[in-house]
Amino acid sequence: MKQQVTLPQYDWTEPYGIDIAYYREGFREFQKKYTLPRSYILMAFFALLLISFVYSAVQTPDNRMQYFLMMVCLAGIFILWYNPRKMRRRVLDALHELEGDRYISMCDGNVLRIQTVTQPDADVDLDEADSAEAGDARHIPETRILLDQAWMKEMPEFYLVCEGKRMFYIVPKRVLGGESPQTVHSDFTNA
Repeated sequence: MKQQVTLPQYDWTEPYGIDIAYYREGFREFQKKYTLPRSYILMAFFALLLISFVYSAVQTPDNRMQYFLMMVCLAGIFILWYNPRKMRRRVLDALHELEGDRYISMCDGNVLRIQTVTQPDADVDLDEADSAEAGDARHIPETRILLDQAWMKEMPEFYLVCEGKRMFYIVPKRVLGGESPQTVHSDFTNA
C-alpha cells in the first residue's frame, strides 16, 4: 500500500536558511525519482549488449569489432553511472553560494509560495523607494508551486517538493511552527 504524501498548511514563516545537508539529501531523492531509473535501464541495456559481445568474442576471437563494441558498452555503463554523481557535485557546489540566503514560505492548501528575503541595498536612497527601479533592486518575485501538480516527499527533517523534472524545493520542518498544522494531500505518491 502506497502512503499518501502530505504537506502542512501554514502561514508565512519567519526568515530561515537551508542547511547544505538538506540540499544534498533532497537532490539525491530528486535524482532517485527522475534521473536514476532511466540511467539504470540504459545501464542494463548496455550490460546485456556487453554480455552478447563477450559471448560473440568467445565464439569468434578474430573479429576485432566486437572488442571495440565491448569498450563502447563499458564506456556507456561508466558514463551512466558517473554523470548523476558529477551532476550532484556540481549542483552542490553551486548551492554553496546560496548558503547565506534567507527564505520565507507559506502553504495555503493549494499553492506553496516561497520567496527569497533580500537585504535592503545600502546605496538605495529611501526617497527613491517609490521608483520602480528601487523596488526591483530589493525585491525578488515569489515562486509558486501548485501542490496538485507537484511530487512531494516527507524526509525526517524537511519536506521535498518537486515541480516536475526541472526544479526541487526544500521546506525545513523546524520553520513550520509548533501548532498542529492542517494537512494538504498530494495526488502523487511515493514510488
